[in-house]
Amino acid sequence: RDRMNREGDFHGAQRYLDRELHFFERYCEDVPGTDELVHELHHLRAHASRRWTERARKEIEIATIKKRYAAKDHRVASPRMKWTESVGK
Repeated sequence: RDRMNREGDFHGAQRYLDRELHFFERYCEDVPGTDELVHELHHLRAHASRRWTERARKEIEIATIKKRYAAKDHRVASPRMKWTESVGK
């Protein structure tokens, strides 16, 4: 929740992610290929209590859009860092 992070609502973001993780993990139990998604959500939760850089927020937004539409990332920089790497900094 980049908006919550930008506004400094770290506790709200953590509560939101805790609630979503509870349901998402149960949903993904029997769905093949969802391990990475669950791992990413746990990573996001682990870093929800600190302010992210604007670049990290943009990487999350772009990664979400690209994943949603199965689109390729055609930006110039190569190799692109995964959003999970930018959030941990």
